[in-house]
Amino acid sequence: MPKKNMDKNINEYIGKRIQEIRIEKGLKQDYIAEKTGINRPNISKYETGETAIPLDILKKISKILDTSTDYLLGLTECKTPKSNYRALCDAIGIDDTSAEILEEVNFVYEGQYLIPLLNFLIKQAELPPDEAFFEEKYSQIENSKLTEKEKKKYIRKVQSIYDRMYKRWQDKNCIPILSSIEDYFTSKAKDTNLCLTLSGELKEEEEITNELYVRKKISKQRILDEVILEQLIEDLRKSKEKYKKEIEKKK
Repeated sequence: MPKKNMDKNINEYIGKRIQEIRIEKGLKQDYIAEKTGINRPNISKYETGETAIPLDILKKISKILDTSTDYLLGLTECKTPKSNYRALCDAIGIDDTSAEILEEVNFVYEGQYLIPLLNFLIKQAELPPDEAFFEEKYSQIENSKLTEKEKKKYIRKVQSIYDRMYKRWQDKNCIPILSSIEDYFTSKAKDTNLCLTLSGELKEEEEITNELYVRKKISKQRILDEVILEQLIEDLRKSKEKYKKEIEKKK
């Protein structure tokens, strides 16, 4: 396609998106012209794709329409400007693409399903008491100048606190969604292969001396991924059922 025609198609694409959002918001071309300081005929030319929109004007229009330049340029399908969830990205470390997907799904379903479910999963996936913290307490007691009798007494107290905290955690019947995700990242296997031999045995790749005996190679990482994914799906299913029951109780 000649560059001139390609540029025209891009201009028409951008113009169409501007027009669609402007109409959705019930705004007139005169309003856009007034806010940008550009005469209305030029706004019309931008929307029809007859004239290319300078970047500085595109930025002004995106702010007026409360959308992102990325959306107008077709780089994303999320209409909401990134500034609206930039704080979220910075706070929890999710990337822009993930934030856009969550924002878009939340917009489509009007927050009825996804966001409440995510909130529920995060809140109910409480972690058990921190064993490392209690181990440190035991160590401090052992290394103290207390008598052996006093040490035993304080260790029993600390153990009692841990037991109560652990029982409370158990009684909540938390489904460890977050722990499962953490396990995935902390237990990733070295991506070597297992070999399925002609005799049906699974052997380490380095044990195979003759490739002719290998029927299929299976990635260890793939096996690990599938097992964890299967567990996550099952946990999510249980959580969804639990969430529905909680909602029904409130009705």
